[in-house]
Amino acid sequence: MEILENEQFNYQLTKDGLTYKLNVVCGTVGLYEISVILNSNQVENYKKEGKRYIAELAQELRGNSA
Repeated sequence: MEILENEQFNYQLTKDGLTYKLNVVCGTVGLYEISVILNSNQVENYKKEGKRYIAELAQELRGNSA
């Protein structure tokens, strides 16, 4: 497994073979983590836009985690 992007207490993007996985830290008083496998469109967006896209995706996922 390769760590591609990592922002402590925010998110981590990893790659294992062809699978890209985004782990996002959520919560306020109690913290928890959600993990999603990126689909092909999300991977392409990451390859085009880089870290900025992952930060936006993490924020979107965090907002929809409740």
